[in-house]
Amino acid sequence: MKTTTIFSLLIIFCLKIQAQTVIEGSVLDAQGKSRDAIVTVTSKGNSSVLAFAETDSKGDYRLEVNSQSDSLTITAAGMSIGQQVKIVANRSQRLNFRVNEKVLQLKEVEVHAKKIRQNGDTLNYSVGAYQQQGDRTIGDVLKRMPGIEVSDNGSIKFNGKSISKFYVEDMDLLQGRYGLATGNINAQDVGSVQVLENHQPVKALQGRTPSDDVAINLKLKNAAKGTVAVNTMLGGGGQQSGGWGFGMRSLSDGQNPIGRNPLWTAEVVGMYFAKRRQNITLYKGNNTGDDVSQELTSHYSGINDVGLVAFAPLGVVTPSGSGLPQKRTFDNQSHIISMNHLEKIGKQSEITLNMSYLHASIRQEGVSEANLFYSSNQRLLSSESLIFITHMNNLSTNLRYNRNGENGFIANVLKLDGEWNNDNVQSQLTSDLTGAVPINYGNNQVYQHFHRPSLTVSNTMNLNQNYGKRTLDLHFSVGYAQRPNTLIVNVDSLLPQTSVHYNQELKSRNIAGDFHTNFTIHLGLFSIDYGVLANANLHGIKTDLSGFTNLTANGSQNHT
Repeated sequence: MKTTTIFSLLIIFCLKIQAQTVIEGSVLDAQGKSRDAIVTVTSKGNSSVLAFAETDSKGDYRLEVNSQSDSLTITAAGMSIGQQVKIVANRSQRLNFRVNEKVLQLKEVEVHAKKIRQNGDTLNYSVGAYQQQGDRTIGDVLKRMPGIEVSDNGSIKFNGKSISKFYVEDMDLLQGRYGLATGNINAQDVGSVQVLENHQPVKALQGRTPSDDVAINLKLKNAAKGTVAVNTMLGGGGQQSGGWGFGMRSLSDGQNPIGRNPLWTAEVVGMYFAKRRQNITLYKGNNTGDDVSQELTSHYSGINDVGLVAFAPLGVVTPSGSGLPQKRTFDNQSHIISMNHLEKIGKQSEITLNMSYLHASIRQEGVSEANLFYSSNQRLLSSESLIFITHMNNLSTNLRYNRNGENGFIANVLKLDGEWNNDNVQSQLTSDLTGAVPINYGNNQVYQHFHRPSLTVSNTMNLNQNYGKRTLDLHFSVGYAQRPNTLIVNVDSLLPQTSVHYNQELKSRNIAGDFHTNFTIHLGLFSIDYGVLANANLHGIKTDLSGFTNLTANGSQNHT
């Protein structure tokens, strides 16, 4: 037993003391400069690699080999040197390579990326697979992606369902006004479009509260991240109808056809997207019939909407629509300025500021004619022409703080919207009675002026907090809105040399508040909810109707 043990130990010791071969050297070119190379060693007549090493900055390498073969094959290869092979004896030694620079011709390889990839509830659309020549913005490409529908007003649906969130690199910069992104981010800067199904944006509710919402996330190419991009565009042209002139026409210029002004369009868009900061700032303007204000439309609804309505049942008579596309009949001077900035604070918090201003003047003209038959030889011919001009000045601000953690969520949104809008309408009515004794009722004028400013301010807070298997949900919103409107109407009566003046002032106010809380206990597949709900909505309208002054031919006033 003792002899056997000693013999076994001796065999093991002999196996362990097998010799190791060390081969080292350098790979240099004819000028003695180092070259990047991979040095491999194989047994003679065998392609299996026993060891390999990369050259360092000086061109040196070192190989350690365990092999029973009497010869070894050493190969130095690199992209710029080609391949050099040496066969040496299996012993430790220094082996240097002197190489010449070579041009390596690579075979042409075509790589075809998949158009759509699915990873769980996320669909990844390759932008390059759907982009076509002439596509300027990512919105042009979205329209061709299967399942994605982009409407004329810029809203997006996936498989018929409106999206609830729109992200750029997983951040919600625009807070629902994602037309600013789809209409301005260059298509070539986006690598893929992600569709997030069953999307739950509140991390504290993920795995607790199921969601069937759909969101879209734009994944930018690396070259578009962390760099400032500025896009500009300027265009001009002319129209055939009407004379030439600058600026909007006055109301008294009602007989000249639409199309007098030269055409122009201009835009400047600045964008910056980084890991902790995003910004889109732009100016756009035109008089070509393009309604740039649509980019400022918010497509989110629900959670941050207080539901304020300052009811004001006043308005002016405007020309009816022509049925033609708006771009063909929209006589406008439109300008928008928008600034959107997002800043991350820590890992879970961010603050977002969205500001926009719209200034626009829109002109419409219309003519309606009527032919009434009183008898076989008597008709009443009437014609009414309308010239409508509206001036809009709208300012909107949105300040949002958001903290989205795995155990808690809080979001507070402060909104302020102001409008200084007014409408002006000039109409002319002409009536003639034909027959044996024709009568001309003259040209009668009606002037309408509607001053309709408004102010809305609101604050909304949402909170979700987890306590083990329990979740507290709290919502509180409050807001105030007012509309002090004034409508003035001057009418030249059908009676000769008689006019009537009407003036109505209406002030509408609305105060609204909403509070609800919900406490949920999660029990596996079941949950128990307790809730408290309270809301208030107060409306007030004050109106004053004045005027009603008849001006007679001699200038005296009769009050009614």
